[in-house]
Amino acid sequence: MLTICVVIPCMGRLGHLQRSLPRVLDAGLSCVVVDYSCPQHSGAWAEQHHAKALKSGQLAVRRIHRRAIFSKSTAHNLGAELALSLKAEHVCFMDADTLVEQRFGKWCLEHAAGGRFHVFEPNIPKRDLFGTLLVSAEDYARSGGYDEGFRDWGMEDLDMRLKLRLKLKLDFGLIPVHLARPLKHSNALRTQFYTERDTEHSNRRNLSRVREHVRQWTGYDLRDLRDVSIHSLIGRLA
Repeated sequence: MLTICVVIPCMGRLGHLQRSLPRVLDAGLSCVVVDYSCPQHSGAWAEQHHAKALKSGQLAVRRIHRRAIFSKSTAHNLGAELALSLKAEHVCFMDADTLVEQRFGKWCLEHAAGGRFHVFEPNIPKRDLFGTLLVSAEDYARSGGYDEGFRDWGMEDLDMRLKLRLKLKLDFGLIPVHLARPLKHSNALRTQFYTERDTEHSNRRNLSRVREHVRQWTGYDLRDLRDVSIHSLIGRLA
């Protein structure tokens, strides 16, 4: 059986993790919780309340100390580093506010494959699922991981999708939307550990970084890409 490890970063989102982590474990997937200097000690909570999964190896915790500003890219990369060291064959990056259905695990096991990654469609009503990415450990390693040059909120997920598609030339598939739903929350919670609290401002700034990467990989601007399938990855975000 394929080994699939979900990576969930947490910094000040313990209330979300308390709802999302049990669902991942119940779906039969392993998980790395990245306690990114979480003031609520999310790693300790996960170890205490899911001791059986921790003992069996289904759950692992990575603690990142002395960070005042959250970096989702760094959190994902450090979580993936642990997942790969534990011999995960595929990694599923997921936000703490994503609630998966039990069938999600079975679907991942049936569809995970090298040379192909999976994401939720970007323009569905549940667009907060944009951060979910299922990719083989080998393809993730070849990509070099998430770009840690992104600051504040937005676009690191889009950048990673485009890197896998445009730079590594991987095929992709769409995860059925009925397999997960997001927990709604305010922008204040979303940006509490960022320097820039205006999500639109940071989003525009980070989009400029994505567009520069796309020009490096393809020679085209993001809006001028000739890959007709790319709209399934970027939707209206660009």
